[in-house]
Amino acid sequence: MEMKDVIKKSILLGMGLLSYTDKEIEKAIHALEKSKHIKAGEGEELIKDIAGQIKKKRRETTAFINKQALKAVREARVATQKGLSQLEKKLSKK
Repeated sequence: MEMKDVIKKSILLGMGLLSYTDKEIEKAIHALEKSKHIKAGEGEELIKDIAGQIKKKRRETTAFINKQALKAVREARVATQKGLSQLEKKLSKK
């Protein structure tokens, strides 16, 4: 396994994935380039790849959280804005 693959997998591990910003990724990759752990040309490709994967995981995590929140509201039988609006319409017709 190449060093860049090890680095890529290390960065993507764990829950810390979502906390990386684009600037932090760039800084880490450029430091690896300077220390000769990866070739100079590989850095930009690695930055784009990792940043893309992080954005994808953020979207997936957000969708999952939203889905679970809606499920919890339904199960708790808490009134939603949509439900309240429908009730107001029914009451105003009477």
